[in-house]
Order: sequence, then structure tokens, then C-alpha cells
Amino acid sequence: MKKIKLLDAILLFVSLGLLAMFVDQIVYLGNPFADSYFFLMFGVAGLLVYLYRRGNRILKDKQGKK
Repeated sequence: MKKIKLLDAILLFVSLGLLAMFVDQIVYLGNPFADSYFFLMFGVAGLLVYLYRRGNRILKDKQGKK
């Protein structure tokens, strides 16, 4: 198993933190959806960037082995 890069780890955990903040705002504090929407969008965008970077890294590793 390969180590995760620092930037990827930070990106992943910040994204998960933003999603947790979104859930906290909606469920526990009862804020309207519109007030917490940016937590959701930044969290999802961060996860998508992380998955894109991970996919590129996996493809480069596979091409390097061939």
C-alpha cells in the first residue's frame, strides 16, 4: 500500500470536515439549506478533486509498470 501525499490527505480531510459541518448546520442547528449550501458544494468539490488526483496517480503507476 502506497502512502498518501500530504496535499491529498489535507484535501480529503478538509472536504470531509466541510461535509460534517454541513450536516451539523442542517441537522443540529436547524439552519436553512441555503445558508449551509456552500459547505456542501465545497465539500463535494474537494472530494471530486481528490478522486481525480487519485485516479491520475493510479493511471501513472499502471503506465509505469508496463
